[in-house]
Amino acid sequence: MSHIKEHSLPGMSNNGPSPSIMLIDDDPVSLTVLAELLQTVGFIVYQARDLDQAQSFLEHSTPDLILADIIISEKDSLNFIPRLRSRGKQIHIPIIIINARPIPEDKVKSEEAGANAYLPKPFSTNDLLKTINRVLMGTYHHSKLPLNQTAIC
Repeated sequence: MSHIKEHSLPGMSNNGPSPSIMLIDDDPVSLTVLAELLQTVGFIVYQARDLDQAQSFLEHSTPDLILADIIISEKDSLNFIPRLRSRGKQIHIPIIIINARPIPEDKVKSEEAGANAYLPKPFSTNDLLKTINRVLMGTYHHSKLPLNQTAIC
């Protein structure tokens, strides 16, 4: 099992700590691309390649948001959401599900499982950051949204 990786951009925010995001994806390329993008705009990023690794990390840390692929190592991450929602201080962590399968039922299943948002792949940098900002709104304000509409995943 690989270790959780932390990426941060020091000094990005003078108004307190930057928001933290836990990325959960078994595709190392997607994980790296997303981590680098989010780090560039100032988020603290933690990475997990499977749900067990994420669970282990969450036993001692509480990120501000979780961004998870819908299927991780052939496991359905939607089953992970109710377990997380049953835990004390982690009950309110916002969760965004990303999905490469264009199946309309997956969006409904994500919402029913307790996800705060659903983002189908491929998505643009702007779509990702707008979704993250919308989910975090009220707690954080991130104004550095790139105008590039290139698909990133």
